Amino acid sequence: MRDGTYMLRDLGSKNGTSVNGQRVDEVALHEGDEIEVPGGTWVYRRTDETLTLQMPKRARISVDAKHAEVRVDGREIAVTARELLALAALAEDPGALVTKDDLARKVRPETGGVVSDDSIEQLISRLRRKLGDDAREPRYLLTVRGLGYRLFSTRDAARR
Repeated sequence: MRDGTYMLRDLGSKNGTSVNGQRVDEVALHEGDEIEVPGGTWVYRRTDETLTLQMPKRARISVDAKHAEVRVDGREIAVTARELLALAALAEDPGALVTKDDLARKVRPETGGVVSDDSIEQLISRLRRKLGDDAREPRYLLTVRGLGYRLFSTRDAARR
C-alpha cells in the first residue's frame, strides 16, 4: 500500500501480469480493475471494511475426442486430427503438466512420439491461434519452459 492506495507489482514472472488488458510491472489498483495472470482473472473491489478479489466467469474449453469436437464457450472450433489429439491429451487432467515427450507420443503414435520440439511448438502455436490465445498472456495453454504444457481449468484458476 502506498499513500492509502493498493499497488500491484509483477515480481518478474515469465508470463506477466495485466491490468485491464495492459501488461504492467507496477500499478495502483482502482475499483473494478481486472487483474489477469495465467490461469486466472480477478476483479479488484475495495470497501472501507474489506479488500476483495472476485473471479469473473472465464471462457471454457470443452474437448470431446469421441465426437472430434472442440468448443470454446459453446462455439465449435475447427481443428486438425493432431490438434484434437493434443487438446485431448491436455484435457485428460486440466491443469496438469503434459511433457513434450508425452504430447509427442499422443499426437504421433505412428512414430512412437519421435518428433522435433519445433514440431510440437508449431502445433501448440496453431492451437493458440485457433483458440484466440496468446503465448505472452495465455488464457488457455500455458508453456512450462523446458518441460511441456498445461491446459488451464477452473480448478487451476481457483488455485491462483
